[in-house]
Amino acid sequence: MEKTDVAVVGAGPSGLAVLKNLKEEGFNVTVHEKRDSVGGVWSYSEYPQTTSTLPDCYDCQCEQIRELIHGLPDPRRYVNQPLPDISSAHEQIPDLPAHLTSTQTCDYIKSYASHFNLNQHLQLNTSVKWIKRNANDTKWQICTIISGKEEIKDFDRAVMCNGLSTKAIVPKFEGEDLFKGEIIHVQSFKRPPDFKYKRVLVVGMGNSAADTSTQLIGHAKEIYLSHRGGAKILPRRVDGAPLDLVITRHQNIVKFTLDRLLPSLSRFLFDWTIERYSKQSFTLNPSWRLSSAPSLSTHQPVISDHLVASLWSKQVLSVPGLHRLIARIKPNSQTGKF
Repeated sequence: MEKTDVAVVGAGPSGLAVLKNLKEEGFNVTVHEKRDSVGGVWSYSEYPQTTSTLPDCYDCQCEQIRELIHGLPDPRRYVNQPLPDISSAHEQIPDLPAHLTSTQTCDYIKSYASHFNLNQHLQLNTSVKWIKRNANDTKWQICTIISGKEEIKDFDRAVMCNGLSTKAIVPKFEGEDLFKGEIIHVQSFKRPPDFKYKRVLVVGMGNSAADTSTQLIGHAKEIYLSHRGGAKILPRRVDGAPLDLVITRHQNIVKFTLDRLLPSLSRFLFDWTIERYSKQSFTLNPSWRLSSAPSLSTHQPVISDHLVASLWSKQVLSVPGLHRLIARIKPNSQTGKF
């Protein structure tokens, strides 16, 4: 019986997991990856149009952040510690932090690909230009670009594993044509030292905004966090345990059951639980306007050990949402608006 040909787009964690399982089920799988290595967003890239984590050296740089994690295992002493190979996972795991660095995570993903002999199924440096059904509507036609040349192949199945953060979406603001400063999307934020002595306005109140604001500490002259609404802020640890262990499997089963039967009650209980963890971990200043947070049924929480401490220390200043841009952007001393 002829094997089914499957195309997978993306060689990040999801793409490799799909490849591994389909391969074991007997499918003929080809993974197309536009970059030169596996790892997805965990593999650092200097290219401005590629979403990736920042190098480990930019973690935990400001004194307030170091004070915040005092008493917990210092993540900086693990930065250069390699992970054990996945083939030795059955052996005793060495002393490692609960939250790995981006380099350690990427190394683990590469080890996964090597251990399960996945690399032979990868087409690296291969961009997918388009995917469509063939003329007979029997297969998927996939057009790839390799070394500047287009190539079209047919596949029985196609699996998209290119992630949610591939394309930058940049909002438009009034007065952009007058503004003399630099405007970039967080996707292009690669090196905090590039913002040395600059006044930076970070627009948004999500995980990317929280990370960017705190990573600029020690580099930018002034850091403003501009946001229209609030957010539920959680630490990575609650009562000394990693957050993903605090929210148990049993709690998730109860939540998913209520989601089906009583969605309004489920939303209320989940928001209440997360709010309790947040208040237990952080004291917020009302002037930051973070308390009016939307429900987690529609918005992700902000996971940050550093943001609240940075706001209290005034190394990051909370300001209202951006209204418009002028030649020189400066907050109004009376209203705080830009």
